[in-house]
Amino acid sequence: MSNTSTPTSHCDTCESRERSVFCELLPREIESITATKVTRTISRGDTLFYDGDTPAGIYCVSQGTLKIYKGSRDGREQIVRLARPGDIVGYRAILSGGGHNNSATALDDVSVCYIPRAVFFSLIQDNPQMATKVLSLLSAELRRAEDRMVDMQRPVRERVAETLLLLRQSGGVDADGRTLNIRVTRAEIGSIVGAATESVIRLLADFKREGLVEFVGRRISILDHDRLVDAAALAD
Repeated sequence: MSNTSTPTSHCDTCESRERSVFCELLPREIESITATKVTRTISRGDTLFYDGDTPAGIYCVSQGTLKIYKGSRDGREQIVRLARPGDIVGYRAILSGGGHNNSATALDDVSVCYIPRAVFFSLIQDNPQMATKVLSLLSAELRRAEDRMVDMQRPVRERVAETLLLLRQSGGVDADGRTLNIRVTRAEIGSIVGAATESVIRLLADFKREGLVEFVGRRISILDHDRLVDAAALAD
């Protein structure tokens, strides 16, 4: 397992900060984070924290993608969201004063910045703009949870097609304009859509036969974006 500390970069030069809740911090607040944070790198498949762990701070994703998921007693997992550069994770546990209610594992090589609890609370208390952004994040997560309950009633084919589109939107594509940057297994797609791996394998084979996608090694390439939108029953 690779889970190491690396030299800390300055928040003022971090490209992902503009997409995070820290985007409107004052110079002295940026200095405070830079002086106290620890930058960590983890490899694909390594876990940042587990459901039930007691947090001492939050994490801001600098590079790579984390899957945030809930595990079940039978060993299955349900991916509730993907955390990309600029996203913060673990903040709900800090705000509630309890343990993490999910786990976070790397989908590829990931770099995160660990920010201590005291620093995070100080920023929220002293910076109204950041406090508002954190409240907006909480509201967005609740909305996603509600939408997911309704979404589970849709056909699996539509959900798999939509997931591929969301992976394209959140992770981007290679220089060819088609191949997804995020590497996900069939089981991980099943965890996102709430379907059996066997169903996902069958549907991806259907999409390939229909000319919507192709497989590049272990990655997926979207050949026909418009028809995939139609398969997802979405308005582009």
